[in-house]
Amino acid sequence: MQITIDKRTVLNLLPTLGIAVLFLIFWINNPHWFWVELWFLLEIIVLTSLTRTLSLKAGISVFLLGITVGFGVVYLIGNGFDLIGMSKTTRSFIMPVIEELAKLLPLLIVFRLYGGSKKPRLNLSDFIFLGACAGSGFSMLEKYFWDNVYFPFTYGPHFGSAYLFSDALGVYASGEPFGYVGHAASTVFVALGLGLTYKFFQSKKPFWPLPILLTFVWIGIEHIILNYYYTPRGEAFMAFGGGQWTPWIILVALLTAVIFELIKATTLLKQNNKVFKKLQSALKHTKDLPTLIRACSTLRAVNYLAWLKK
Repeated sequence: MQITIDKRTVLNLLPTLGIAVLFLIFWINNPHWFWVELWFLLEIIVLTSLTRTLSLKAGISVFLLGITVGFGVVYLIGNGFDLIGMSKTTRSFIMPVIEELAKLLPLLIVFRLYGGSKKPRLNLSDFIFLGACAGSGFSMLEKYFWDNVYFPFTYGPHFGSAYLFSDALGVYASGEPFGYVGHAASTVFVALGLGLTYKFFQSKKPFWPLPILLTFVWIGIEHIILNYYYTPRGEAFMAFGGGQWTPWIILVALLTAVIFELIKATTLLKQNNKVFKKLQSALKHTKDLPTLIRACSTLRAVNYLAWLKK
């Protein structure tokens, strides 16, 4: 029996193979940080599974862009700052802003590929999902370069020892707790702000820039404070707060967005019997992996139609 492999199949498998190799290297280097990153990413995948319009394949692409484009840009700029001899204090203010902007580049690339602002395509869950993928890719590669980095505690909502925001790591400054919610979660929050700005812009709301501005400034300041803490006299900056409520705020924002889109999809199914029967048939005839994939594709199509419905 002769086995032939289609070239397109090989090309489609290469990103998956690349991620598998990356995961293996990362896991061997430091298994603790591997699970910290993977846990949060899996949570977002599950949270948005019923409401997003994008497939896991799109998420894999953005994950890789988070590594190559997001981290790549920061790495090049950081080396440029080293060449000009920028001080550690100055870098603590500039680099957090650059990092938060760089993590958005993969989202903007995908946003452009899916029609940009002229042909709306992505819903809020898509932005959340893409933010998690881009932020996790960036953070995994960054942690690979960590050496002797230690955080005494994790904070935010949790069940026993399982934290919903696994990368929300904290330090103590003058006995007071402070932390940064983590690259993946921060990108999710800013991405949600970007999604809301996109939605309000399409609806021609006068306040459309506010969501992205508020989320970016919030995360940017928190990131700057943590970086400044590691500079001489950095503890003086702690007067501006400890960041302990950020995971709770993000959690409420995520649940609100997902519930909003679940309600929209449910309303569509109640009003459109044809769409309801098609989804029902797809779910009813799920027997193996190919039929499950088709059912998921039908569900994503329903979410897309619900998003388009005014």
